[in-house]
Amino acid sequence: MRCCTLVLLTTLVMLLLFTSVSRVQALDTGEVEALSDMQAEWGQQLGWMGAPNCTWYGLECNVEGHVTRLDLSFNQLSGSIPDSIGNLHLLQNFYLNSNQLSGSIPDSIGNLQNLTNLDLSFNQLSGSIPDSIGNLHLLQNFYLESNQLSGSIPDSIGNLHLLQNFYLSHNQLSGSIPNSIGGLLSLQFLSFFINQLSGVIPDSIGNLQNLTNLDLSYNQLSGVIPDSIDKLQSLRDLDFSNNQLSGVIPDSIDKLQSLQDLDFSSNQLSGAIPDSVGSVKSLKLLSIGYNQLSGVIPVSIGSLQALEFLNVAYNRLSGPIPDSINSLPKSTTLYLNHNQLTGLIPLWICNFTDYVMGHNQFSCPFPNCCTINSCGVCVSSNNGFPYAVVFGSLAVVVGIVLIAALAYLLIRRCQQGKKKRDVQSINQNSNATDIPYMSGRDVNETAPLLA
Repeated sequence: MRCCTLVLLTTLVMLLLFTSVSRVQALDTGEVEALSDMQAEWGQQLGWMGAPNCTWYGLECNVEGHVTRLDLSFNQLSGSIPDSIGNLHLLQNFYLNSNQLSGSIPDSIGNLQNLTNLDLSFNQLSGSIPDSIGNLHLLQNFYLESNQLSGSIPDSIGNLHLLQNFYLSHNQLSGSIPNSIGGLLSLQFLSFFINQLSGVIPDSIGNLQNLTNLDLSYNQLSGVIPDSIDKLQSLRDLDFSNNQLSGVIPDSIDKLQSLQDLDFSSNQLSGAIPDSVGSVKSLKLLSIGYNQLSGVIPVSIGSLQALEFLNVAYNRLSGPIPDSINSLPKSTTLYLNHNQLTGLIPLWICNFTDYVMGHNQFSCPFPNCCTINSCGVCVSSNNGFPYAVVFGSLAVVVGIVLIAALAYLLIRRCQQGKKKRDVQSINQNSNATDIPYMSGRDVNETAPLLA
């Protein structure tokens, strides 16, 4: 029995060794070239010794011994990605993120047509995104954020029909968003924020009906918000802030019933806040400040029972604060400042924990909870005269006058004291000499002789 067991174990060990050797031998010449080039660049740092083989750190191979996974992330690697990387023709997962790689993305990366995951983020890669990236038809996740990439987004990107996550944020990309973006029908996350993209948001973006997160903030996009945005009914986070968008907020915004965060702040949007926004019951953040919006704050906003943050500051809104705001959760942060709002600040505002509404035209009196920082100053209901401002300024002027008068009196007193001390000093000096004091005569004049 022991003999049989020993024979069986020996057979298994030899089989494993044979499989390992077979895998090493299965690397074709192209794969060996790619791995050798990387070994020359990073081998010492990664501990890659000897001939290229599937036992090297970061490599995984299939049963035939071909490289299917290369994960060298978080290794402080420097230098460039070798052109021979395109020889890893069966590679499915490629991770070089969070290193210090520089240079350009090689055009040969388009040869990796079995790739499903590509992550080159958080490096110092420069140059443009190669057109050949459109050859990666199986790609599902594509991360290039936080590099120094420039140039435009290639039209060929629209060929990536299986792409689910696409991150290009924190680069220096310019030009317009290609219309072909509408071909990414499987896309769920799209992040292009902090670039230099210009032009309009393409109408084809409405084709991305599986999209849950869309962030185009901090660019130079212009034109209007496309009406097709209402087709993105799976959208949870929508951020177009810090661009140059104009026109109005679409009335059809209420079709985005899954939306939680809506940020259109710091643009050039005009017109009224649509009543329909109050129908998006899932909203937690509504930020539309720093625009040119006018009209009143719609009563419907009070229906947003999940709201945590409301920012309509720095617009041209008028009229009173609607009482429906009192229906919002009291933990909601309210920014209503720098508008043209009028009327009384309602007493219920004191129930909220965080609010800023200064630089409006609210009437006196203010609720007791108001401070100069939270509510600003009020104006009299009589012809809108800003008594608070006038009286405040008058108090400052009176204070300055009183300080000046006090300083003047102190200076005068010092001068009088000095003069008195000078006279006393002269008298003391006169008494100490033999020269008589003769008023109205020169001290050198000879005194008359007595008869």
